[in-house]
Amino acid sequence: MVRLVLPFHSSCPEFRGATIDIGIRINESTVNTPEYPFDDGSTDKCYIESQLDKQYIIDFYITNNNRLSDPEYRLLPGCIYLKAEVHIDGKCMSCLILTQKGRSRILGKTDASCTRPFVFSAPTLVRDGGLLEKKDVDQLGTIQVKVWPIKLGNQTTFMGEASHTASPINEKAKKGVFISATTKLGAPDPTFVPKYCNSIKQTNEPLLIHIFHYKTREFLEVEGIIPEAPSAPLTRNIVNAPSSYVAPIIPNIQPEPVKVRSIIPEPPSVPVIPNILPVKPEPTSSTQPLVKSEIKSNATVPTIREKRTAPELESEEVEFVRQVVVPKKKKTVEVIDLTLD
Repeated sequence: MVRLVLPFHSSCPEFRGATIDIGIRINESTVNTPEYPFDDGSTDKCYIESQLDKQYIIDFYITNNNRLSDPEYRLLPGCIYLKAEVHIDGKCMSCLILTQKGRSRILGKTDASCTRPFVFSAPTLVRDGGLLEKKDVDQLGTIQVKVWPIKLGNQTTFMGEASHTASPINEKAKKGVFISATTKLGAPDPTFVPKYCNSIKQTNEPLLIHIFHYKTREFLEVEGIIPEAPSAPLTRNIVNAPSSYVAPIIPNIQPEPVKVRSIIPEPPSVPVIPNILPVKPEPTSSTQPLVKSEIKSNATVPTIREKRTAPELESEEVEFVRQVVVPKKKKTVEVIDLTLD
């Protein structure tokens, strides 16, 4: 939240030396969106990150050490209060009478019977029609808060409407202008019924004005307003692994020693040729030498057992466990007073 010192004015001595904190908060979040300063050092404007399709709330907190005329926030006629007038994308969206001390908030744009929340949304481009004037386009993506001192009048009834649609942008008007987000109204919430009162402004100009320029994270990173998110470290041997990836645990199994028996064949026996002795030939037969040769070989065919290898390890199952619990927060009903001049 940004803290601003309320300038002293004689019409509202109840707020002498008081400060007001203003912040934008995503509906489901418990903390306000961080603010980022402009390069020129301006204190009346800042950047904030917008999250598309998320509802947001405008928070106020007044620190006031003066004596209060309405400490219980009963909205007493004739008492002095501060009024927050909110313009979003150049259009007046809400006027809230703040407590004289402590917390107040704007949940959305109100009508007679319900409130429609503010929602960050992507801009819509059209070729024909839409916003074309530069002054109108420049106001897109802004939340302007004006703080006025007012004197409370009597209660009244609401006579307006809460109808609002995000204005489309002409393509020609967007050239040279980067618009990353706008605001639309969400579904009506009938659980919140506001109360309305008349009021009289005590000054010709607001006591202070602050403008929130909301952009998407991509725009803020490209413009160097916030540092780019660090890239995730590379994981070895894992390609496109999700953030919840769990590497399989492979057991440390030593392979069995492989026993190989080698059978060396015996050398073949040298053929033995016996001595050839002369034999008396038969009278009727021709002389022929008798050769007896015997080759004995005890050689066997060598066999080699196949080598055994360690059993192949089956890849273990990888289990992905993801549990997201989003607590559903019950909306509190508060009394908001929007005034008509």
